[in-house]
Amino acid sequence: MSLCTDLPQKESLDFFAGPTLDCSAGPITVQLGRPRLAPKSTREVEFMRSSILLLCTLLAISALLWGAAEKNQESVKSFVAASNKNALKVTLKASRDQAIAGSDFGITAQIENTSDKPVYIAPASFAMTAPPELDSEGPRDWLAFFPGILTITGENYGSTVIVLEPGSNISAFWSGNIQKNHSQAITLKPSSFQTACMIVGVDCPELIRGLGFSPGKYTLTIVGSYWDTYEGAKSKSIERHTQATELQEQINASQPVILFGAAIGGAIAFLLLTKVQPSTPSGWARVRWIPGLLSAVLLSMIVTILLARLSQSQFIISVTVNDFWGAVAVGFIIAASGPTILQKFTALVRGATPSSATTPTGSSTAALSSLSFVDAASATPSATTTLKLAGSNLSSADTSLNLFSNIFALTKVSGDGAAAEADVKLPADYDRTKQYPATLHSSKTGEDTQPVSLPAAQ
Repeated sequence: MSLCTDLPQKESLDFFAGPTLDCSAGPITVQLGRPRLAPKSTREVEFMRSSILLLCTLLAISALLWGAAEKNQESVKSFVAASNKNALKVTLKASRDQAIAGSDFGITAQIENTSDKPVYIAPASFAMTAPPELDSEGPRDWLAFFPGILTITGENYGSTVIVLEPGSNISAFWSGNIQKNHSQAITLKPSSFQTACMIVGVDCPELIRGLGFSPGKYTLTIVGSYWDTYEGAKSKSIERHTQATELQEQINASQPVILFGAAIGGAIAFLLLTKVQPSTPSGWARVRWIPGLLSAVLLSMIVTILLARLSQSQFIISVTVNDFWGAVAVGFIIAASGPTILQKFTALVRGATPSSATTPTGSSTAALSSLSFVDAASATPSATTTLKLAGSNLSSADTSLNLFSNIFALTKVSGDGAAAEADVKLPADYDRTKQYPATLHSSKTGEDTQPVSLPAAQ
């Protein structure tokens, strides 16, 4: 529409509410339609775009997280069943009654499934942990070995899944060496001192560590994990059952430590007797230094070995040599006694009894021939049970039963002294499958008879 041509010239243009139009320059064209908005600034446009992009990003992330949660909830399943709690019965046994520090030892576990459902285990899920006194590199896990397990080619033995059906059992084994520091022996270069020890055939670092070893009963802990499904055992899921079992094992000092202590005690006795009391009847003062010192050391070591190997022998002392300091004391007394102490062992070899150990015998000497339970079912740890004794010259006034390092009085002694009974308190660590030595102790002579084994209760 042209304002200057289409409108009459005389018509007022006051509706523009502005300056008067000047049509002298030509017609003015006006396009009629929707009014245009004023353009926005560049900063406002960018802000709107950023807001829209952020909103879309948040919506996309929320959708992805929701989808992942749904998928994870569908794929993850629980491998733990409350009915299989304490489903395993683990029975531990040691390879011998007393282990020696520094020597090989073995632990056997009998694992039985007592539940009504199958359980799944793996060699890597059963481990034994020894106390730091026994394992200088510990604490660490010693994995179990299951004999007769077939592994898939290329699969790790420790990850092999073993299924235990209800009522079935399997054996696991652990073997190792107490107080062995394998890592230092491999990584460290041997010194001249260690080289000299190797030439002699002695592990000097182990010997030095064994000097401070304290013998006694140590607790070995076995911890096992098992699963209710094959998938759980295969993936080693954290949803599993665990069961712990402990075994107390008597650990004594190593034989090199005992012999070294006896040698030290013999050397100290020789030096003191030759300087402090040169007139002692042992005769060491009349021997030259080097031969005398070597003789004292060898005498202490040999007699210490005989003390450990020969039982029921009457010596001038009664000492249990099971650690370094006990060996030092025994070696000192042996060297102080002199070579005459060997006369006893010479008489034992010839089958005669030394005059110093001769004891009066007669018809009144008590003897024990057999020992048995009156009721074997009552033989449980820490329980009091009755034992039946058979022998000769049994007496409730003079004779008592020496068992579990305790003295028990005799009761119900027969008229001919051939049978009697004794009420015995069993120790807390009593094992029904083992035999225990017992003797008769005489209160008059202070002597014990030859030992008789108390049979196993089962």
